Order: sequence, then C-alpha cells, then structure tokens
Amino acid sequence: MTLNSRQRKIAKEILTSSRPLLFPDQFLGSGAGADEARLSADLKRISDYCASFGVEISCKPGLYHPVCGEQARLYVIDRLDEAEREASSSARGRLGEILYDCMFSEPIPTLDEWSERLNYSRPTISSDVQNAMEWFNSHNLKLVGRSRAGYSLFYSEADLRAAAASYYYEFYQDEVEEAFLYAPEVQTSTLTALLPKPAIEAAKACLNTILKKTDVSLRNQDLLNLSLYLAVALTRCERGFNVTLLDEKRGDHAAGLYRIAAGAFSAVAADLGLRLPSVEPDAFAERFVAAQAGDSPDNADYSVIAMEIATDIANTAEKVLCIPLSRDVKFIERMTNHILQTVRKLKSGFSFANLDVASFVKQYPLEYGLGLQFCDLVSDRLGVRVPESEGAFVAMYIAAELERITNTKNRRKRAVLVSINALSASTLLYWQLTNQFSSQLKLVQSCTYNEFIQNPPDNIDLIISTVNMEATTAPCLVISPILSQRDIKNIKAFLDSEDSASSELYTLSDMLFPELIFIGEDAAEPEQLLRKIGGILFEKGYVKEGYVEALIANEKMFGSALDTTVPIALPHAAPENSQKACIAVVLAKNEIPFKLIGRNEFMKTRLIVFPVLILNTSAGFSFYSFIAALKNKKIAESLLKCATPEEVCRLFGSI
Repeated sequence: MTLNSRQRKIAKEILTSSRPLLFPDQFLGSGAGADEARLSADLKRISDYCASFGVEISCKPGLYHPVCGEQARLYVIDRLDEAEREASSSARGRLGEILYDCMFSEPIPTLDEWSERLNYSRPTISSDVQNAMEWFNSHNLKLVGRSRAGYSLFYSEADLRAAAASYYYEFYQDEVEEAFLYAPEVQTSTLTALLPKPAIEAAKACLNTILKKTDVSLRNQDLLNLSLYLAVALTRCERGFNVTLLDEKRGDHAAGLYRIAAGAFSAVAADLGLRLPSVEPDAFAERFVAAQAGDSPDNADYSVIAMEIATDIANTAEKVLCIPLSRDVKFIERMTNHILQTVRKLKSGFSFANLDVASFVKQYPLEYGLGLQFCDLVSDRLGVRVPESEGAFVAMYIAAELERITNTKNRRKRAVLVSINALSASTLLYWQLTNQFSSQLKLVQSCTYNEFIQNPPDNIDLIISTVNMEATTAPCLVISPILSQRDIKNIKAFLDSEDSASSELYTLSDMLFPELIFIGEDAAEPEQLLRKIGGILFEKGYVKEGYVEALIANEKMFGSALDTTVPIALPHAAPENSQKACIAVVLAKNEIPFKLIGRNEFMKTRLIVFPVLILNTSAGFSFYSFIAALKNKKIAESLLKCATPEEVCRLFGSI
C-alpha cells in the first residue's frame, strides 16, 4: 500500500504531533484544498497504511493520534520520508525530461505520448506539465497548449539559451562541474547525451584560448556560467538558431579583451563548420567582458545594492499605498532575489517579455508606476538598462502584497486553546468557542499547559486558557473549564476592542468632504496647485506643518501621474505628515502637466487627487477602492462632469 503526497503529509503530522489533532479543522491546512469527505477518505487510508506496520491511529472523539511504541512510530516516519524522497526524485526526473523535450524537440510530445514513454498516468504527467509551465514562466518562456491538442513553447532565442543553461546546471550539476571544471577530457555521460560532446569541448577550448592570451582570472562560477553559455550557444547555432541584434553595445569593440573573446568564439565556431552572424561573437564577448570585470550579481556588492533597491521600493510603496512594506522582511527578501536574477540575465544581454503587461497595467496602474521606479533605480545604481516590461514583474510583487494585506485585515483572529490536561473538557470548549465566535475567531490549536510552555506556537493573536499564564507571546484571556456567559462577554469585548484598536476604520464617506472638493481650479503648473491645496489642508487641520514642502519634494522626485484610461494625478506625502485621514479632489479647469510615477515624462490631466493617509488604519484600503473605481472609465468620466462637491460625494457614496 502507498500514500500520495497529501496523505503522506497528513500522516507525518499525526505521527509527529505532540498532541491529538482535531478533525477536520487541523487537517484543512495540510489537505491542500481537499474537502472534508476527501480528508475523511485520506485518514482511513492512512490508518490502514499505519496498521500494516503495527501502528494504530486512534480517532476518538474526533481527535487523531497514534497508539504505539516509540520505535514503531519512528519506523513509520522513516518509511514515509523514504517514500517522499523516492516520489520527489521520480517527479524531478519526469520534469527534467519534459523540460528538455519542450526546449529541443520538434514537435513537442503530447500528454499521451509522455504518459506512454515515461510510464506514468495522464493525471500525474498533467501535473508535471503544470510544473514545467511554472518553470518556463520563471525563465521568461511561455509553454501553452492542451493535453490532447499538443503544446507550443513561445520564446526569444536569448531567453531560451539562458533557460537551457539553467536547466543543465539545475538537473546535472555534478556532471556539468566535472565536464567543464575538473576533467581534462569530456567523458560520455548523461549530460553528453543531451548536450553534444563537441559543443562542450569547443566551449572549453574557447575559454582556454582566451585565458592563455590574457592575464584574466575568472571565478569558478563565472567560468562555469560562460562555459555553459558557449556550449548551448554553439549547439543552437548548429541547428540554425541565432540571437537577434542586442539593443545596445555596452563594451568597447576596439578593446583588446573584447576582440580576443569575439575572435576565440569565431574560431571554435569555424572548427565546428559554423558560419555565424557577427552578433553571436559580440554577444559572447559582451558576456565575457562583464564576467572578467566582476560585473556579476553574485558579488557581495551587488547583493547589498539589490537589497537597498528593494528597501527603497518598499519605502516608496509604503508612502504611496500606505501599507507597511518597509517592515516586511520576507517581501524585501523576495524583491532582492528578483533583482539579482533580473540583473544576471540583463548583464548577459537577455531580453524580457511579459505577455500580460497591457492587461496588468490597466488593472494595477499605481503599482506599475512603482515598478517603473525599479527600472530607474537598477539603471542608476547597477548600470543596467531595464526594459519597462520588467517593471510589471516588480509591480506584481507589490500588488500581490497589497492583496495579501487586504485579506489579512479581514481575517479572523488566530487563537490557541490551553487547558490543564482533560481531553474531554478541551474538546467541549473547542466546539463551544467555535460555534460562538465562528465569524471572529479561528482556533488553530488545542493543547495542554505543559505542551504550550515547551513549544509555544507562532503567529497567534490570542490565547484562551483555563489556567493563569504569564509572559505569553500574545494576549491571554482566562476562562472557566465550561464556557460561561461571563466568558463569552469578556471574549466578545476583547475581540471588538482589538478590531477597533488595531485598525481605525475608514470608509470613503469618512474621507470625502465637500470642503475638500475643488471644482474649476486653475493653475499653470503643478507646484502652484500643490501649494494652494496643501495650504488649505493644513489650515483645516488635516495635515501637519511641513506637509506642503514634503508634497512638492515627493512630486519632483517620484511623480504622481498615472496613465490610465482617464489620466489622474495622485500627489501625496509620507503618512507621518498626516493629521486626519481624508481625500481631497480637484477637478481642474484646464489640463495640468504632472510627472508620471517612476518616469521622466509628463502627462496632462484635469483630475488630481490628494490622499492624506494614516498608517495602521483602513484609510489606505479605502483610498485603494477609490482608485479602483476610477479605473472604470464611466465612473471617471462621470466624476469629471460633476458640477458641485456634493455630486462628487454622492458618486462615491456607495463604494
């Protein structure tokens, strides 16, 4: 009997947990979206599987835990780990074959052909193909198609070469290092069955020629990257595929090192009987010169600069969207890694293509403006020209984080239930609390006092305990072993106070006031309007002293205009300049030129919105809904037609 990956994960949770797990609540997370019926069937199969090794899984009353000796429990865990390793190795092997077929086979096999050749079921291969699609997306390629109609790979030659080099190193790292770095002669191996031996030998000969003619010293990783690039490039050239001309040349063509690198490439290509366009040697020479100069994002300096750029993007997004990104370590880490990967590919002359840019910009114009700022920062600090389409990838990170935070704001509080030791009492309390506070509270764990002290849970908003506890990591409410009306009242009061204290609630009607809606304003240039509206906001107590200067400085540095269906400008200052949350709206008499966010271009608009936001409140999300409404062309045009401030308030009153 075998278990699938979901069942193995659930089985390990049961066998390694220090306390019984409640069905179904504590299994939904590991169930990968499975419903209660499927989870129930999974648990039955898990029980049968464990029983075959002499381990009983008790499930009374609705709490799952193993009944066995320690040695038997550990033996089953070892078997599960072994099965997981085998499944992972097999899945990785299938993925490798599918990736290779997609990049180098013509036509690409169908799902049935893969299923027959690899000897796995269609659902398994279908899952593998989905993984392949994700892999290609991460390498700027697009695999599309259907299981029966077949698949097609959309790519640029430069991107395909980069993906192929990554593929060889990712799936055959040991053989790649042996062939290019350590072995004097290339031995026949799995790698040489996929990457022709003559191409590998020619790549090594090319680099040896360059290194002998110069005093250049390369790090092993740079040498390996260049070798793989050469071998893949020569293989693709032999098959008639060539890169297109690079947009610009960063190297000095007259420099000796450049000429030597380009000449060495041409020589090994001639030895293979290849006649290549000049762009091929040039592309390699550019790459070699960059590596020789230490121009690699693997260097420590690049990592530091990449983190600084990621932090600057987070700070700017926080100011514009009023969401706490600058303190989100995981967001900055993801952004840093993305920047390093982007620079690595651009340094090699590879181009990017984001097929969803147009639709994404329409949906997330504000985030896209922040993504364009990323392009400028990388260009200024790392000397790499970044295409605007790459800004959309960065904007997707910001949009995803905003959606995540929005969801967090609306989620139930995560709580843990702590009792002395009585299992029956804790089960009763669990269901009493669940039924009483299902809309506000999510009980993620039930444990004894000793278990809690030994292994305190993370990411908890509230502790509900039948015993007094001190120095806890979250607020603690003490209740009786059987839930009383007084307990219910205390818990409700706490949850209500937490909601109001953690985030002051704002709706659009709380932020739009007739006194802050200006119709028919006339200004020759942005600063004139910013000073006037900023001064009014200060006089009425909505902003602090210094707001106007911060507003103007931010406009000059970052810009505020969005190139949406109906153009809009969003001049703003950092939240620390805010006193009371509000949105000021200007419907100007004539179009005023505002700087586009993240770009050195200007756009004329009659619609100017001044968001005054406060951190740790819902003001930012209400403003975000306001901007989302303005993406609707009909609403934006209706706003421009409003004749009185009251009409503007009524237009957005239902949002």
